[in-house]
Amino acid sequence: MLLAPIVLLLADVLGRVVAAPDELQVGVVLGVLGAPAFVGIVRYGRLSEA
Repeated sequence: MLLAPIVLLLADVLGRVVAAPDELQVGVVLGVLGAPAFVGIVRYGRLSEA
């Protein structure tokens, strides 16, 4: 239940730390982290069904 808020908070902190004088938007950081995770979940699901 607390995984989504923790990931959002970590993405916000990471966006502030990586571009130190500036900030990266949370959506950009979540997209960079979430897209490979989503692809991995889809691939794992297809492998388990076959």
